[in-house]
Amino acid sequence: MRSLGAHAGRKSEPARRSLSRSRGTGRDHRLPRQGSWACDNLRVDQRLSRQDRRASWFHRGVHAIGCVLEPGPSAEYLCPLCLQFFTEEHLKAGILTDEHVPPRSVGGKPLVLTCQACNNLASGGLDESVADDEKLRTFGKPNSVGRLPGSVTVGGFRNNGSIGFDGKTFVLLGHPGQNNPETVAAHSQPLDAMGAGSSMTVKFRVRRDLRQASLGWMRAAYLVGFAVYGYRYVLQAAFNIVREAVAVPDLAAFEPTLLRGPNDGALDPSIAEVTGPDWLTGSVAVSFGPRVILLPPWGAPADWLEALGDRIVASFPVSLTCRSAIGRPFPEHPMHLCDG
Repeated sequence: MRSLGAHAGRKSEPARRSLSRSRGTGRDHRLPRQGSWACDNLRVDQRLSRQDRRASWFHRGVHAIGCVLEPGPSAEYLCPLCLQFFTEEHLKAGILTDEHVPPRSVGGKPLVLTCQACNNLASGGLDESVADDEKLRTFGKPNSVGRLPGSVTVGGFRNNGSIGFDGKTFVLLGHPGQNNPETVAAHSQPLDAMGAGSSMTVKFRVRRDLRQASLGWMRAAYLVGFAVYGYRYVLQAAFNIVREAVAVPDLAAFEPTLLRGPNDGALDPSIAEVTGPDWLTGSVAVSFGPRVILLPPWGAPADWLEALGDRIVASFPVSLTCRSAIGRPFPEHPMHLCDG
């Protein structure tokens, strides 16, 4: 395991430590069988205030990591991304934060706690790539998630801003800082006069990075796996490459493999356990719209994710059969099914 040391220079923050490589994870727990979500009968977290919800998730995580490590730490929460421990003082100081899964920019809701450094690192890069990827996918559809930066030129006059289109309504919001006021006024006249046979030029300014977007979706899938199954599942060696890649996304060589499913409508995230084909049985499928991210089964070799792409190519086409993992499509809060 590694330590990012992201808070080392802040004297005002309480001291914290990272997970040691020498610590064991206890017994060999397999993924629970279908129906084992019956333990998830706690209060609905949405009814709690944000402060109370965070405290509830913190103490749930403290209990979970204490069950996994031998001997377990006392009153400390382990960030599932950087594997550093945080105390209740960190929680009160705002150093443990709500992690929206998938990112809030595409409609995600708070699902787990991560440290501020890990959350901020993603929001400035991977989350933006995920948002751009989803905006491009849904542009022109009823489930459009947002506007794209671009320009519209009519009658020789260009207006720079953001463009939205849900298949019926076209919206251009001009950006005052990117346009000459005289040009905007001149642009309005031919735009108002448009009718049958009229034309305009639309250009988008989107730097689409498919590799960064794929890594962002993989990060979100990893956090879903953590929310459902807990520390015992994500501390497997097969997930080391995910944590390393999201810590330094610009330098990471890892390229996640994403399958494309039949759902090209709304994002509708879900998680399910794969029951076929045989060579993928036991793995976990996390879906975000048409994107299907496969997570390793219990006891997978350390290179499982790296080798997945080649195995899929060799077995193409791949048709998955799945069963519900938790009795509903997607978790609403941390469940830690493998940690108790």
